[in-house]
Amino acid sequence: MTSTKILIVDDEPQIRRVLRTTLTSQGYAAAEAKSGDEALDLIRVERPDLILLDVNMPGRSGLDTCREIRGTSDIPIIMLTVRNTERDKVQALDAGADDYVVKPFGSEELMARIRAALRRAAPAEGMPPFFSADLQIDFEKRVVVAKGQPVRLTPKEFELLRQ
Repeated sequence: MTSTKILIVDDEPQIRRVLRTTLTSQGYAAAEAKSGDEALDLIRVERPDLILLDVNMPGRSGLDTCREIRGTSDIPIIMLTVRNTERDKVQALDAGADDYVVKPFGSEELMARIRAALRRAAPAEGMPPFFSADLQIDFEKRVVVAKGQPVRLTPKEFELLRQ
């Protein structure tokens, strides 16, 4: 059985080190990226199960990185940031984030949010595909096709389909 892999994306080495230590002590595998561009490259290679993404980074921002990831993937993304206004949270969630955690945060809360995001994104085990004249849903591959056109759903939207 392979370990769940989490990608930590933050330009602060100390934060990456603390997060890596916390995650590995809980049995997760951790990969690190210092920038949004590095994260996008690593996602293709590492294929993480979840991404912890800082909003404030030099170069490509966390919001832009989140939008880019969402264009091709439904990997759960938890934004980590010092920004705590409602507007900041709305922007991150609208960019495709699944959750939003304000720094400083407790490690127990972060681990609970990680577990919740991974539960929501877990593949639908044993659920057979659904086929009708205009709709096909492959729960295992997380693929939806409506009237012959692929439909991109967020992890939350896909979870609602399963219920």
